[in-house]
Amino acid sequence: MRKAIKILKDGGVVGVYPEGKLMPKPGVHKFEKGAAFLARKTVVAFGEPFLIEAPSKDDDEKNTEQIRQKISELYYRHCAH
Repeated sequence: MRKAIKILKDGGVVGVYPEGKLMPKPGVHKFEKGAAFLARKTVVAFGEPFLIEAPSKDDDEKNTEQIRQKISELYYRHCAH
């Protein structure tokens, strides 16, 4: 995560699997807290820009769910048939 934060803060791009790994089946699965952590520590864009609601470490669970919902909307709008 430290390397990802440095890359993002230096203006680079980092790909993130919010589920924590590549999933074998299509769809939206359970998310880990890494994407919420990166969003709290840096600037992260998922589809249309949106702000996470709570910037505290204690809110990573809530932020993870918010990110999952936004990605689910994108997935079902563009990928699910």
